[in-house]
Amino acid sequence: MARCFDSATSILTASELSSEKRQQTIYNEIRRNVQQLNTGNPVKQNGQKYNRNTQINTTCDISSGYVEVAASYEVLTDVQDGAALCYPTPVITSTPAPSCSNLCANTFEAGFQDTSGENSEAALVFDASANATLQKLETNANKDSFVATLTAGLYAAASAGASFDLGLGADRYRNATFLGSCDTTTYTNPMFVIQYSTNGTNWFSDGIEPDFFSLNATTLQFCFQRSNVPTRYVRPYFVTNVSFNQIQIILTKN
Repeated sequence: MARCFDSATSILTASELSSEKRQQTIYNEIRRNVQQLNTGNPVKQNGQKYNRNTQINTTCDISSGYVEVAASYEVLTDVQDGAALCYPTPVITSTPAPSCSNLCANTFEAGFQDTSGENSEAALVFDASANATLQKLETNANKDSFVATLTAGLYAAASAGASFDLGLGADRYRNATFLGSCDTTTYTNPMFVIQYSTNGTNWFSDGIEPDFFSLNATTLQFCFQRSNVPTRYVRPYFVTNVSFNQIQIILTKN
């Protein structure tokens, strides 16, 4: 039936009314959690978080539907429209904090030159421990490789070459590569493996030898690599007599 008179309120369909009710429910849920629990994402008894698709900064006023992070624009719109429908009063925490926008704006305006104590705006933004961690990541990402040339010539069967220390901690080398070429004029069956040790005394090997590329009738080339070496030390171990034209080791972080 058509309406024959004007209405002061919007005429909504059932679908629109249902959508508005859902938006109000979403916003009110977040608002009550902030007021009562000082967080928009309280943890349930099963360990899951309420409203995981939104993140609220509880030091800011959310009465306008302010959301710091949302899973999608649809979720963001639901919270903001729900706030507009509820006509809420400002929602703040019990401990007032500086305005988020003012704190950041003032700090950037000052060019991070405010160093007037541990409670200054610059001090609140700067985190010494986080900066040290970032510096450590930068150092590790750009760690120079280590290259050493071993003495060429004959290495006897059942003997080991020089050992190399990959280091300790987060800054240690993780990859080891042996490369070079063998002279097979006399010793026609070169065979060696990589050995590993945690203490430089007890050595172990996986028994895998390198694949050789035949450069000519008397020269075999190789590039023998292991990634993510779990031990501190590595060294070559010669299973048979091996005559090297040249041999190098390269240690890298990445």
